[in-house]
Amino acid sequence: MNKHLIALAVAAATLSGAASAAQVYSDDSSSLAIGGRVEARGLLSEQKDSNDKVSDEVTDISRARVNIDAKTQIADGVQGLGFVEQEITSEGNDTRYVYAGVNSDQYGQLVYGKADGSLGMLTDFTDIMAYAGSVVGGTKLAVADRTTNNLAYTGNFGDLTFKANYVFGGAIDQGGQKVDDAHGFSTGVKFNVADTGLALGAGYGEQRGQIKDKNGKIISDSHNARAEQTFAVASYTMGDLYFGGLYKYGRRDAASLTATYTNTC
Repeated sequence: MNKHLIALAVAAATLSGAASAAQVYSDDSSSLAIGGRVEARGLLSEQKDSNDKVSDEVTDISRARVNIDAKTQIADGVQGLGFVEQEITSEGNDTRYVYAGVNSDQYGQLVYGKADGSLGMLTDFTDIMAYAGSVVGGTKLAVADRTTNNLAYTGNFGDLTFKANYVFGGAIDQGGQKVDDAHGFSTGVKFNVADTGLALGAGYGEQRGQIKDKNGKIISDSHNARAEQTFAVASYTMGDLYFGGLYKYGRRDAASLTATYTNTC
């Protein structure tokens, strides 16, 4: 019997353990922490069989995330670091993060591996819901999201946060999806306006590489095939009240970049 999803998540029940981390080792120069969370989640959706009969079904989408965070002092004000996080579901495991790099108390952090791109801190302005918030938060180019083969910089300077990353040419793994021969960069900035509750942000991403149609067939193999995105965001917090807004502009060469537009949470 064939079943087709005709209504996406008409209801969802989520029971989550709070994300936490425990420091298991620490001395004057090094530390090791283990963290994660467990979520028991059920998705209620409408399904239609081959006879067009509609029924409600509950799908188990429970998951657990476990991470290890290690740091060691390598010079005055400079630390070496490494981070890995696994997501475990009934369907298997996925490596969400695995990167290593250096952090300077004065100049910021530089890492390489499977790490966040630069536009996630902007889509976080509207990605605030417990379920499906990433859809509202806005999709990003693969090179601007969490992906492999990624050299990423983050600098925090008072109320200003600056991010920039470059994804090298070659097959990359973004959110469990293989994106062939994509490369590019993204950059973003976020500014908290003193103690006013107002925050502003902007960012840009550009990606080149293979372009595929919705069926995965390569329709352009040119390294000059380009897609780009521009984001502008703003939020205002007043006590327990929060307002957030996001504007996105994008363009692409050729008919489709379906395989390179992805979104993760």
